[in-house]
Amino acid sequence: MRDALKQLREQKSEDYWWLLTEPSYLEDIAVSVNHDILDFGIVKDSLGYIVCYRWHRWELAVLYLRDARGEPSCYEHFEALAARMRQELGLPDDWGGEKD
Repeated sequence: MRDALKQLREQKSEDYWWLLTEPSYLEDIAVSVNHDILDFGIVKDSLGYIVCYRWHRWELAVLYLRDARGEPSCYEHFEALAARMRQELGLPDDWGGEKD
């Protein structure tokens, strides 16, 4: 994910922005939970494992973006939601999508 995102960003491709719709969507959900617009329990029931799995897939790309943009807060709410979700679901920090 990181390599594809980096390449698209360097090429100034419109696909770069399209690719960012997923983490942006999950960031918006996380912000909505933080501001009590969405109930965490509803998000957990609806997207619980998906949030954790998608963060696992996006983490290296987000770290790249934080560095490339000079924005250490880039997708920080998505990251925090994934951490909270992992804790609620009893998943290890390095959980990558496999269910036992």
